[in-house]
Amino acid sequence: MINNIPSLIESSSQSDDSDDTPPTHTANAMQQNQIQLQILKLLKEIKADMKSSKNIPPVPPPNRPVMKGRKTPDAGGKGRSDISKYCWTHGACDHNGHNCLFRAEEYKVDATFGDKKGGSKARCS
Repeated sequence: MINNIPSLIESSSQSDDSDDTPPTHTANAMQQNQIQLQILKLLKEIKADMKSSKNIPPVPPPNRPVMKGRKTPDAGGKGRSDISKYCWTHGACDHNGHNCLFRAEEYKVDATFGDKKGGSKARCS
């Protein structure tokens, strides 16, 4: 009765002939493992690059439009939830000098919390 089913006869004869070659799924799994190892190596390189360049200040892109702003008064200004960085125009805020879009005249890009260079003291106390 089994001999009357052609697909079973064909599959059994094919499996006997292919014992010396690895199944396709095994070859695919091996190739995927190699790809995953390469991805892990690249991720480690990226992580190392990020650690080494962590202290380098960002460079603003060339030709970036900067809108005119006014210097925030030392005792005022809009409330901000993040005041971890310093901007000459805005005082303690969520961006540093390189990333400020609303720079006041005489703006000092390199001003910091430690050296305000005459910039705003808003929220710096």
